[in-house]
Amino acid sequence: MTRLLAAVLLAGLTLLPRVASADSWTPVTFTGPNGSVARGFATESVGTPGARLVVGCESGAADPWRGVALLESTPLPAPTAPDSGFETEVVASFFGRAPVTGRWRSKATADGLLSWSASGEELRRSLVREDRTRGQATLRLEIRRGDAKQLLVFGVGSFASHGGELAERCGGWGGDDGYKRRERGW
Repeated sequence: MTRLLAAVLLAGLTLLPRVASADSWTPVTFTGPNGSVARGFATESVGTPGARLVVGCESGAADPWRGVALLESTPLPAPTAPDSGFETEVVASFFGRAPVTGRWRSKATADGLLSWSASGEELRRSLVREDRTRGQATLRLEIRRGDAKQLLVFGVGSFASHGGELAERCGGWGGDDGYKRRERGW
């Protein structure tokens, strides 16, 4: 009976969907925070259709945006303010540990609702670090709008491998900065 239970449990675990696929990052073009064309890479949220984490940059703007953003496709999540200058409270954490709460700017665009962090470079570097050190890392974003809360989970795996392509698209920004994986000698 114990062996049967163990076999059933093992079979069930192997059938569960993986949080981070081998490479879930795809090239994307979207409308950036300044209204200009932005290019970068995006990954879909696990289990929440229409929510994408994008890392990229704008071109053609006087002060081009470069960073990390959340792009939620239409219909826009409620409550969404009708103007284009509101803030969204976002709690970000890797593997659910050491959460960081921030206020992200949000704007309705032709692509959906775009929310971006003022510290996008720091979050991009964290994505690279987590991918390089843990491989199958996940980023959890808890989105708080009024009384509504939504948890989004993104697989981070293989993000660092796109650093060169991101740097090409963004005029040198977004490379891996020569980050080396820290090996432990245990």
